[in-house]
Amino acid sequence: MRSAEQIAKRCTCLEVMCQRIALEEQRDELGKRAEAVRENLIAGIASVDCAAELVGDEADVLCAPLGAIGAADRDRVTTWSAEAAVLLWCLRRIDALPTVDDLSGDMLNDVLSRGFWASGDAAKIAKAIATAKTRSRAAIEGELARVAKEAAIAVSTNPDIAHTELPPVNVVLYVMPWVLFREWPWGKPHDVNTPPPGITN
Repeated sequence: MRSAEQIAKRCTCLEVMCQRIALEEQRDELGKRAEAVRENLIAGIASVDCAAELVGDEADVLCAPLGAIGAADRDRVTTWSAEAAVLLWCLRRIDALPTVDDLSGDMLNDVLSRGFWASGDAAKIAKAIATAKTRSRAAIEGELARVAKEAAIAVSTNPDIAHTELPPVNVVLYVMPWVLFREWPWGKPHDVNTPPPGITN
């Protein structure tokens, strides 16, 4: 299982990606201050030693000039926020996994307000990351098995159903295995019909 600190750092990266997309939407409102906010996000992720946990093209999106982020990348905030929510559950910072409906509504701000980036300045964020605690391995395994079982039933009932219609299965099934198994790459999907090693139905 990955360390609580590594999980918290990955979660912080996701929270910052959500902030970067929010900035893109707010740049006209912020005017000249928007560039300073962008620079602070880039500097901030480095100051709390989280930059190494960015994956894929996230660093490019984070560092992109204002106005250079297209609609496809802006749409990724839905996934980033859901991934952060699952990690926050694994880290015991929220009590229950939110559904996609929850995350698309007012609850999203409530979820992210329990995150690490919302802790305040860099010193407080770093302390929160360093003192993070995970749920027990058994609790995370149990939740993964429950969600995988529900997904398998839904897919067998309606083979055409998209995983995005099974909130929050599409995210849980690759985030929780990443938490549980150090060798599991970020973003690798979990086959709902084949439990990962150590997981039983």
